[in-house]
Amino acid sequence: MAATVVSADVLGLHAGATSVCVRRAERIRHVPAVAARLSGGWVFGDAAASLETTDVLAEDRGDDSAELLTGLVRYAAAVIGAPPNIGTVVAVHPTKWSARRRDALYTAARNVARNAELVPAAVAACDAADVGADERCVTLEVMPDGVTATSLEPIRGGRAVIDRVARDPGLPADEVDSDDGATRLRSLIESVAGRVDPDVLLVTGIPGEPAGVDLCGRLGERIGRGIRVVPVAASEMLAPITEVLEAGTGRVAASRSEVGSSTAQWLQDVRAPMPEPSRAPRFGWMVAGALIVIVVVVAMVFISADEGAREFVADRGGAASAETVRAEPIDDASVTATRDPGASAFATIDLGVVRLDLPSYWRIRDSGVQDPGRAELLPDSGPDRRIVIVYSHLADGMDSDAVARSLAARATARSDVIRDVESDTRFGDRPVISYVEVPDEFSTVRWSVVVMPGLQVSIGCQFLADEWTGIRSECEQAVHTVEPV
Repeated sequence: MAATVVSADVLGLHAGATSVCVRRAERIRHVPAVAARLSGGWVFGDAAASLETTDVLAEDRGDDSAELLTGLVRYAAAVIGAPPNIGTVVAVHPTKWSARRRDALYTAARNVARNAELVPAAVAACDAADVGADERCVTLEVMPDGVTATSLEPIRGGRAVIDRVARDPGLPADEVDSDDGATRLRSLIESVAGRVDPDVLLVTGIPGEPAGVDLCGRLGERIGRGIRVVPVAASEMLAPITEVLEAGTGRVAASRSEVGSSTAQWLQDVRAPMPEPSRAPRFGWMVAGALIVIVVVVAMVFISADEGAREFVADRGGAASAETVRAEPIDDASVTATRDPGASAFATIDLGVVRLDLPSYWRIRDSGVQDPGRAELLPDSGPDRRIVIVYSHLADGMDSDAVARSLAARATARSDVIRDVESDTRFGDRPVISYVEVPDEFSTVRWSVVVMPGLQVSIGCQFLADEWTGIRSECEQAVHTVEPV
């Protein structure tokens, strides 16, 4: 039977108000979140304490945020004894953080690890606390610059989901233990939970730490109404997210996702980038079911790929030239996903010709029906996003410039659905050719084309409109880790 253990290849990191809590295996350290200029560079943490310091986590510092966060994360990793290029960093951040600050933290984490995952503090607190799947839960993040309230939906056997978020920036931590503070806290809780009180109130930040337990108790007395108040410290949040399942065998195979009748048609059709212009499209629809008297119908129309459309940069029957990249047939591969036990919650997906890493809850969709040179990956959470991998051999002498020219020519021919072609950009910490495919009003596909010696790999990440953040990290990870076998 598999046992839950704390992996030394997973680094847990919590960005708090004034410090970073870092955990590796059973070791826990708190690092001051400060930086100071020294000899034209930056020093961090304890090394900066005696100098004129900058608070790294206090606010969004624009272009400096990524540099300072990267230095602080590197320092914290060194303090805890993490080896260079550790397997995974799971970083917990304040729920209020903007997308830009989250991106900066993600970049910082990727500078010290092969994989990175971000978790909002409200979600990490709910996962760490003993909250039942049928309990209404609200998290309060009490920080020096205000209080953030988040209502959550605990998921049985899975990570909690954020429902609503509200913030009172005018309620600093040193004023919450007052009559006025209690009134404002009750109003804040009601703004996310409605008129029905939550069953559990999780308190993080200053009152959530061991030194603030008494304060947390007083907050519970002031709020009253029979709500169970639970303090959650930063170190407690890091415990469950650094745990992995240790299997009894050397490597474990990932199960393959079954796509049933409830799956959207666009996930049943394997789509390759930019089909030949002369081909006729097909359309598919998905209708989501009804709950009691509420019927939610989600119609999503996607163009399915024709056979051989994966050869986007190929001219059939013609010799390769400066404007042509010939795709050679690739034998079907044994498609498996493997994970080192006790290493991390990420799986290596081996497609025979290429392999890549993704979180272990991603699966290969029914590889028996997929064409050679193509694979489709779906998460266990549901059919609302996917990653398509299309790989083909290049003719001798073909390089990224030739591929980019061919892609640009084909994009011009399909300008109605292909946009924003960039022949020289970076994604996933590597150079790629990128473009965006908009097959209909409901979804978007972001393609990153990685050109390696003799091989072209196109990675397409498809998601519902305006939900790029739900797949961005996995998409970037796929691009970052893809390599020839």
